[in-house]
Amino acid sequence: MERSFIDSTIKEYLAEQFFCHLSVLDQDNIIFTINSLSKLPFIKIMAFNKCVIINTSESIHLKVKSALIGKNRDEIFEFPFIYGQTIHYIPDVKKIQRLSLPDGYSYELLQGNDIYKLRGISGFDNSLVFDCDGNTSTKMFFWLKNVMKLLD
Repeated sequence: MERSFIDSTIKEYLAEQFFCHLSVLDQDNIIFTINSLSKLPFIKIMAFNKCVIINTSESIHLKVKSALIGKNRDEIFEFPFIYGQTIHYIPDVKKIQRLSLPDGYSYELLQGNDIYKLRGISGFDNSLVFDCDGNTSTKMFFWLKNVMKLLD
């Protein structure tokens, strides 16, 4: 798959999700957009390359814009109403070098329903979470074991 195809697909998706034009994603700018579909107070902020897009519901748009106008990327993400960040990136598979795994451990790659066998095991708090019904959105999990003991 060509990198240009991946890039254009991602840009189309982000432009749709953040209610902006594709050209905005190539700018070095902070953009404020309105999510016309949201009835409840809503805010979603994204940094993409050099662009920051702040997408809000109409009801809070002016308040958010007045609070963030003139701020830089770091200042925006440090604001008190921003909590939790999810970082996504597209690796350059042509530059990735495979590293050998250290000896003395066993490794396991779990995919799909096989992940559920980890339910109830503590120690994955920063990497694997199950909801109160025991479900997870994780699709793949790679872990190392030392005599069946979880390593921190």
